[in-house]
Amino acid sequence: MQELQSSRPGGKTPPSVIDSPAVTRSVVIVFMIASAAAGYEIIHLLNTDRLTQSFSISAILLIICLAAAAALSILSRGRYLQEAIWFVFLSGSLYLLQIIAVSLFVSHDIDLAVQHAFWFLPIEVSLFVTLERRLAAGLSLGLFGLQVMILASFFWFAGINPLTDIHTGPMVQLVLGQLACIVLLGGLAVFREAAMTKAARIAALEENKEALQLTADETELNRQAAIEALQTAEAATRARETFLATMGHELRTPLNAIIGFAQIMEHGLLREPLPKEKEYSSDIRKSGEHMLALVNQLLEFSRLESEASEINLADHSLAEIFDHTARIMHVVADQKSVRLIREWDVDDKYELETDQQAVRQILFNLMSNAIKFTPKGGIVSLHLVRQEEGEMIIEVSDTGIGIAADKLARVCEPFFQIHDASVPNVGGTGLGLSIVTRLANRLNGTVEIDSVLGEGTCVRVRLPSTMKADKREHETMVQGVAAMIA
Repeated sequence: MQELQSSRPGGKTPPSVIDSPAVTRSVVIVFMIASAAAGYEIIHLLNTDRLTQSFSISAILLIICLAAAAALSILSRGRYLQEAIWFVFLSGSLYLLQIIAVSLFVSHDIDLAVQHAFWFLPIEVSLFVTLERRLAAGLSLGLFGLQVMILASFFWFAGINPLTDIHTGPMVQLVLGQLACIVLLGGLAVFREAAMTKAARIAALEENKEALQLTADETELNRQAAIEALQTAEAATRARETFLATMGHELRTPLNAIIGFAQIMEHGLLREPLPKEKEYSSDIRKSGEHMLALVNQLLEFSRLESEASEINLADHSLAEIFDHTARIMHVVADQKSVRLIREWDVDDKYELETDQQAVRQILFNLMSNAIKFTPKGGIVSLHLVRQEEGEMIIEVSDTGIGIAADKLARVCEPFFQIHDASVPNVGGTGLGLSIVTRLANRLNGTVEIDSVLGEGTCVRVRLPSTMKADKREHETMVQGVAAMIA
């Protein structure tokens, strides 16, 4: 497109030289003919006794200039053709103007002036062939203007009337013929530039057509590759879902059996266990429960990653969900001697349109993390706050070890763990907060974490909510309005 724009008439960078061997050869031949004409002029003037010293010197210099320009054009294979044209234009114009002026004002030889004025025509043609149209027209008109000035000055000083003098007709006709040639050459130059523009446009269209065809072929290949990749991904997803369903059953069933038999042995339901047997049974039960928790977290994370889980929205009482989860976590907190505080400003009258299982999982993961990283005697607080805009905030805070500032931005990444030296026995997969983040996003909520190293951590989950008053509250409000109206 840049080449197309530069070839347009009146563009910023129009072409100045036609890169064609034929043009170069033609111009070089013109140089040689002009050189021969200058040589002929010397011999002709010498034989007619009109040769002067100035004529001979000027003609010899012109022959040298023409030969040098022809050699430069041939040796450079047209690369310096434009420079050669400029050189010949300057030297040839000065020579012709000098000869014409001397012929008219000194020798009063109009025929000699006419003979030399003919050579302005090939000079003008060379300008229009090799230079940009406006530049060629300007130089040609300037040269034409100088001839008119010389001729008019000669008529004025010699007192000649060109309309009545018989000798002035050829010179006037020749000058007018040059003007006609300049106009014609300008028109041909416009046509040439239009043809070049059209050719460039056609070439650009052909290139664009080929580029578009290549792009279309490449797009089709990419589409086929994308379809194949999608089919492969879908097959992999189905295989993973099948694997998760199978492993969920194959892992949980024996683990539950191990935990159940360990509890029977620990509590002496078959016989009174020995102290070591009771200790070993307790260790087996705890290890099985820990393993079951890890398996459940891994399966839940894989299920969320595969987008296979669905959010089932319904109206649920958050107070009931929180109370049920808190009772379960009280047992875990008591085993670790951690105080659990519950506080919320809503009751069973208010409901949230959400997924009950997802909210339970969020609460369980947040409270498990808080208890896990809170040392003995610490405090874990659970708050449920209803904002005026209808937003619900689930806030779980602790007085545990806290999180360093350089690790705070990564705690929600899958499998990332703090590895704090103050809690050497804390295990886990590092998926708790990652699962919380994904579940909150599925519920159109957000997760915020504030923590100070050595002081504790606070995690807030913001959920959009639809609060609903029960029928009795609604009826009370209606009765109050009716009483005011009455």
